[in-house]
Amino acid sequence: MYTIGVHNSELLVYPQLTFTNTKKFMNSTKHFLYLTLAFLLLNVAQTSAAYYTISFTGTGVSTKIDSVVIQNLTKGTQVTVPEGNVLLLTSSLPTNMSNTPHDNRSINIIPNPIQNSAIVEFPVYNDGEATVAVFTMNGTLLTYRTLFLQAGMNAFQLALPRGTFLINVKGTGYNFTSKAMSVNGEVNQPTIDFARNEILNEQTSKIQKVSASSTTNITTMTYDHGDQLVYKCYSSGKYETITTDVPMASKSVSFNLLDCKDADGNQYTTVVIGSQTWLAQNLRTTKFQNGDPIPSVTDDTQWNSLSTPAQCTYNNTTSVDSITQNGRLYNWYAVSDSRNIAPTGWHVATDEDWTVLTNYVDANFGISLNSAKALASNQGWVTFPMEGTVGSNLNQNNSAGFNATPCGVRYMDGAEGSTGTGFFCKWWAVSGFGGEGVLDREMYFYHNSIVTRTVNTLQSGLSVRCVKD
Repeated sequence: MYTIGVHNSELLVYPQLTFTNTKKFMNSTKHFLYLTLAFLLLNVAQTSAAYYTISFTGTGVSTKIDSVVIQNLTKGTQVTVPEGNVLLLTSSLPTNMSNTPHDNRSINIIPNPIQNSAIVEFPVYNDGEATVAVFTMNGTLLTYRTLFLQAGMNAFQLALPRGTFLINVKGTGYNFTSKAMSVNGEVNQPTIDFARNEILNEQTSKIQKVSASSTTNITTMTYDHGDQLVYKCYSSGKYETITTDVPMASKSVSFNLLDCKDADGNQYTTVVIGSQTWLAQNLRTTKFQNGDPIPSVTDDTQWNSLSTPAQCTYNNTTSVDSITQNGRLYNWYAVSDSRNIAPTGWHVATDEDWTVLTNYVDANFGISLNSAKALASNQGWVTFPMEGTVGSNLNQNNSAGFNATPCGVRYMDGAEGSTGTGFFCKWWAVSGFGGEGVLDREMYFYHNSIVTRTVNTLQSGLSVRCVKD
């Protein structure tokens, strides 16, 4: 005897996985075609569905995770996972079953309506992890269990409070959803207890080992296959790091936490992008690595005449929040000084570093359309109506977690002074010279392609990003 399933868009035939009404079904060609079509519709509808648990750990200078902020850039949503919680990624379930292709032979609830408790039977096509979840009819998760199940007919015992609910069973090659009604007024919370597994056609039963189970300490987020997530980890009240992910299975995400301090003691957020680890903030130190001060110059005329190191802030602001967000501006003499302005173990990004970064981002962060959007912060930019530009659809920005803010520059022309906040930003690219100046990278709100490579004069005041040695 056989049953029909769909996996990876292929029609599969599974021997000896029988249902109670399989004989009747197989005797009717018409019913056979209907069931095949139902499975095909279910597979198409659920192709992008996901249901994964993501846990978080820390390594490096700290193993403590205070919280993780997750952005779903594809959907423009954000959640915060507090210490001790796991992230549950779950696809959106419809609010009523009339829009849900489903097949009663795939998941069988006996009895339904439920008086006290019910047995829920379903086929498992492949050995592996499976998740059973109970949702309200508006899609709110109430409880779930994740177990390792063997191929064959499986069953669990379900108790529900009074009401109507969605029951979802998902594993490798299958994703079943059905509606259950309960008239039990004595149950306050839904419970799931696994009962048996009938391997192929053998009438054997055993309780399956629970690999993960939880009704508490979870933070949920809507997610579908291909969604781009950005994780920002906060640890021990001072360490921060960023990584990106497109989850395809339940997993544990490990953050490599780094003690990244400049000579002023400022701690920086870091981000891993490909083979490189970057600062996810602009540098804001007022000292070289050896403790020598980098002179602060606020007068435009004096700045224009310099041939020695100097730093300033945009519009000479003294706002701590603004400086933390945007960093400081440095002339070429400061970034090229042998005393080094980068934190110990880091260096000011070179022209080669920038090229590696933009090439990797262009190839791997399609959700942001191009490297300019993938690196640009999703706030602070002047809006621009053209699709694909940095200033359009800001929620699509920053898929790489680089967080480039539009902090402006200080030009050598004293009449212009500091300019450009909200519109553009520029960073030095040391080791690269062109004509009479030094190479940089720049990004404008109207850019719709790559981060541009240009040339600047030695007296210009630009931002600095550093790369781990």
